[in-house]
Order: sequence, then structure tokens, then C-alpha cells
Amino acid sequence: MFAMKSAVPHGRSREALRKNLKLAPVNDVLVTGSSAVTVTLEAYQTVLTTDGVTGAGQQFNLPDGEYVGQKKLLTSDVSGSDTIVASAAALAKLETIQDANRLTNVISAMTFSTDGKFALLEWNGSKWVVVHYSCTITSTFIDTLQCGASPVTATLARLQTTLLSSVAGAELQIPDGEFIGQRKVFVADVTGSGTIVAHSTMVAKLSSLGLFGASGLTGYSSNDVVGGITFDADGERLVLEWTGAKWDIQFASSGVVSVS
Repeated sequence: MFAMKSAVPHGRSREALRKNLKLAPVNDVLVTGSSAVTVTLEAYQTVLTTDGVTGAGQQFNLPDGEYVGQKKLLTSDVSGSDTIVASAAALAKLETIQDANRLTNVISAMTFSTDGKFALLEWNGSKWVVVHYSCTITSTFIDTLQCGASPVTATLARLQTTLLSSVAGAELQIPDGEFIGQRKVFVADVTGSGTIVAHSTMVAKLSSLGLFGASGLTGYSSNDVVGGITFDADGERLVLEWTGAKWDIQFASSGVVSVS
């Protein structure tokens, strides 16, 4: 399936092999020089090649996909000490799926450093999602949210959100979950007199305590109703899980949860 240097020679023999195996269209892109080279969508597979003398960090760009579900296979054919990396513009169009939580991760680096590495991408309408890969990918499942004078709403695109605030009483909101079992983690990063509190709409979405024997909630009854959430120290954590109707508290640092 993949055009690997050791298995697929250059020139006529490689083209003949493609035809004999009836593979999807393949093209080659020479990734070299000071400017990023743009991969085209005219073929399903693009072999990213180097000249063996340019060195590390040769960059490629990605165009937007043409339709939802479109797939693009990138494979590498590198020489010498060359490496191929996704440009900043390409990285902005890439994301991965964290299987355990079906959340998207931000990709900060994609590197092809040896022959035969690959990345299979699928266009979702706004990003190229990395479906499978053997190249080196650096990604994160954490985002940050600046909390201030006006209420802000956390997104569910990342598993963990670090909450930043130097303002007392900054209010936090949360949307409904997208599927049963979805988790959301909040970690506080406050400075000075900064505190972060759950907006009344968020409090209304929190279930009574102890439904699943959550740790970190000692001293509460399973029938206690959440009255408020307050982060007033660095590192305080809150872990929520969507039940289909409410966010159940799975873990909370001491003092974060108050009951009514």
C-alpha cells in the first residue's frame, strides 16, 4: 500500500509495479530548499522525497481538502541526513483523535526522518485528521482559557483545560457533553487575588455528588446538591463526566466544591 524505498524502486520499474498492483494514483514531491513545498491532491498518495544534501527540516504545506471524507496518504523517501517536517501552515490544518475520549489533539510537529514512514489523513471539512501514522507526531490534549471580568465558556475539544485568572470571581461556563462518558478536566492557574467560580448555568448542569463513588469528595453525602465551584489556588483540579443529562463530579481538589 505504501511506497517504501526498500520495496519500490525509482523510475520505470516503480511505475510498472504500481500499474501491476493497480494501486491508487501516486505522485512524488521533492521537498528541498528554503521554501515549503505544497502537496497536491491530484493523487491519493504523495511520496515526499529529498535530495540527500539539503539537510534536516525540509518543509511541506497542505492544501484544504476538497470534500468531507477525502483521504490523503503521505509517505517518505528520504536520503542522507535529510528530514521532512510539516510547516507551521500545515500544522494549523492538522489534528489527531484521542481514541479514549474521542477528543481532538493539537499537533505541534510532524516529522518524517527515515524511509517508509507514513501519515494517512482524512479531511473533516475544516482540518486534516491523522487517522494512522508511523512518522513522528507531537501533540497535546490540553488547552488554556483566560477567565476575566465576563463569563467565558470552556470548549470540549480538548480533554483538559487550564484556567487562567488574575481577577477575583471570574466566571466559568460549560456546554452540555457530546456523548455519555465524555470527560472534562479543569486545572487552575491563578495569580494574585485571582479566583474562578462556576457560573450559575454551569452549577445547574452538575449532578448531585457521589453517584459513582468519586474520589476526592470525602465528607459529602451522595444526595448533596452542588451549590458552587471555586478555584482559588494553583493546581486545583475538577474532573467531570457527562451522564447524558448532567456533568457528574468524578474528582475535586479539597475546597473546590461547595454544597447547598
